[in-house]
Amino acid sequence: MLNKNGNYVVYLRKSRKDTELENKTDEETLARHERILKESANRYGIGISKIYREVKSGDSIAARPQMQRLLSEISEGLWDGVMVVEIERLARGDSIDQGIVSRALQETGTLIITPGKVYDPKDEADEEFFEFSLFMSRREYKTIKRRMNRGRIAASKEGKYCANRPPYGYDREKIQGEKGYKLVINEREAEGVRKIFDWYVNGIELDDGSRQQAGTTIIAEKLTELGIKPRCKEKWSYSTVSGILKNPVYIGKITWAGRKKVRSVKPDGSLIMRSGHENDTGIVLSSGLHDPIISDQLYFAAQEKMEKYREENKKRIQSSDTISNSLSGIVRCKFCGKNLFYRKSGKKSPRDSMICATKGCENIGCYYDDLEEKIVKSIEIWAKNKTIFLNSEYSKRLSERILFLKKAIKKSDQNIFSINGQLEKIFESYEKGIYDEETFLVRSSSVKAKKENEEKSINKLKEELKELQRIERKESNIIPKIQTLAESYEKIDDPAQKNRMLKEIIDHVDYVKTEKSKRGGPHDNFEITIYPKIDYENDIN
Repeated sequence: MLNKNGNYVVYLRKSRKDTELENKTDEETLARHERILKESANRYGIGISKIYREVKSGDSIAARPQMQRLLSEISEGLWDGVMVVEIERLARGDSIDQGIVSRALQETGTLIITPGKVYDPKDEADEEFFEFSLFMSRREYKTIKRRMNRGRIAASKEGKYCANRPPYGYDREKIQGEKGYKLVINEREAEGVRKIFDWYVNGIELDDGSRQQAGTTIIAEKLTELGIKPRCKEKWSYSTVSGILKNPVYIGKITWAGRKKVRSVKPDGSLIMRSGHENDTGIVLSSGLHDPIISDQLYFAAQEKMEKYREENKKRIQSSDTISNSLSGIVRCKFCGKNLFYRKSGKKSPRDSMICATKGCENIGCYYDDLEEKIVKSIEIWAKNKTIFLNSEYSKRLSERILFLKKAIKKSDQNIFSINGQLEKIFESYEKGIYDEETFLVRSSSVKAKKENEEKSINKLKEELKELQRIERKESNIIPKIQTLAESYEKIDDPAQKNRMLKEIIDHVDYVKTEKSKRGGPHDNFEITIYPKIDYENDIN
């Protein structure tokens, strides 16, 4: 099976299991794995042409640059085999990622070489074992994730701080004599926190001793002007100030909540991941082991003021029954997250334009009609291809996974039918006196346990199939809306109607432009990322 003169590559990746079992750095663990695989290569009589080291790896292929390069080279047929310490190192993310790896290996016939065995993805038995190993690895991965999350929730309820990066105004300190960390006040940063809450509730103090009411944008500008530095940026933004005002950590509380990952589609059909805002597990709010920076009274006064502002803003938006541009509430600045502002043509601009109104934001505006045209053309491309989803690599993998699950369920049904036949034979042998009672109990218990495991497996497969079919239906339901918009958008004169049509298929659009257009154009030197209105509530498992 192995070609002694073939080209072989080593892929190294540290897993959560290594982290739990070893008190070593990533580099030390990978070095040990490298030695194991080099010894295996000598034993197999093959040479190693290249080594990929995934030092800081994530759960998905999107977060693993070395795996992306490896898959690209495998698809080009550069390697005869890839060496790993165990099969699960190749893909432990969701089934979509596993499908990408599996298909790349199968289509190119790339061997999987472990210290104990060589697997040929074109061999039916090896293919089934490979897919089963990835399936079991995924289940183990999810179990570990749930256990870690339960541990974090329990620690949060005890007042410990579980995140890696402490909030602004605090440092993280190891708790003496037990596991976990607590927060301790960083006085240099805490002064900035106190100013933020004081200014927001009471206003910024002027030279004459009076107070001027200030919102988050003015507070951000004032902090930057005074030379008070935020932790990770050169200057403050309104969103950073707003985040501090909302955080109950400053009154001695600890919060913990998981965040969803939402899949989003770019105009070219490629997928990206972004953090959602809904909580997976619900918010854990408990008294922390740390000291508060501000009083409860000041904190809740800030919350009351923010809520009042939100309600007034909501009423203002609802009272406005006319929409002057079709992109209203759709396009956001990629830098600050604020909706772009529509500006009518005038002395400064011969054409209507879209700009980011956040003071100091580096995002450069563009002409309104250029932006609208690029968005609509992207939608027309989706419609022309019957839909971006059904022709995207993502949907192909989704369909393949659904087909695989149907086959797996059918096979499990056959296995259960076979197991039932085994049970009938055991009972017949007992009734005829071939088996004594002890033999009967041992054999029937073994087969019943096997049946129970098979039934659990098939139930999980059916749950996953149901979820993927739900996602597939949601994708299909948006197709007519995409096609209708592409066919009729240019014929409609009412901006409000256009806006409604766009919002039916688009959640929002991220906009970025970092270089000014040259005199005379072109003026469309900006990038957009369109987030379609499909609710991926869960990762595909």
